[in-house]
Amino acid sequence: MDVGVDVEVEVGGWEHECCGDAVERSQRVSFRCARVSGDDGTSRLAETHHGGLGTTDLVLVEGQVRRIEAVLEGGARRPVRRLPDGNGLTP
Repeated sequence: MDVGVDVEVEVGGWEHECCGDAVERSQRVSFRCARVSGDDGTSRLAETHHGGLGTTDLVLVEGQVRRIEAVLEGGARRPVRRLPDGNGLTP
């Protein structure tokens, strides 16, 4: 029996623009993630293709995408259906 757990993964930035795949709601995914500590002491998971992001604490996150949000300047969040691949984000 599968036990569902919600996990938030940060996807974006230069690594996604370089070689990230498109991500859509309901899609099955496998993300290689770095566990990154913030200035406030909290940690977050960030997808990485090139490794590190200043840490050697890497984990594999697999599952189904339930929600995608764009984080705007100031921290406001807006739901989106799909994150384009890296080529789709660069001019």
